[in-house]
Amino acid sequence: MNVYLSYDEYLDMGGLLQQAAFARWEAQAALTIDRMTQKRIRDMAVAPDTVKQLVFELIALASAADPLNPALYLTQETEIVDGVHSSRIYSQGRGNMVTGRMEQLVVAYLGDVTDDTGMPLLYLGV
Repeated sequence: MNVYLSYDEYLDMGGLLQQAAFARWEAQAALTIDRMTQKRIRDMAVAPDTVKQLVFELIALASAADPLNPALYLTQETEIVDGVHSSRIYSQGRGNMVTGRMEQLVVAYLGDVTDDTGMPLLYLGV
């Protein structure tokens, strides 16, 4: 798997995550980018700087909405009826919202970028 942003570059851009957390989120960002670009960036001699900026943004978004933190995804509602307490826990479904926002960021950053052959990175044709 390609690493589009090194940990040192991430720190230089103002990143605050520990290296282990960074590695996890950088890998997810790379997979998202590869999926949406049909892996075209892997074949480029040098990845554009916009890719590094995009990865930084994707890491910030994904780590802020960490699916391992249930407090970000669950809400609890408690009510008392006739002296009986009942609680319900609801999922807020933020995972889909985060995925959608990640895809929007990819389009915003890479929509006008081409590979070394002039092919748009987000071209989906054959």
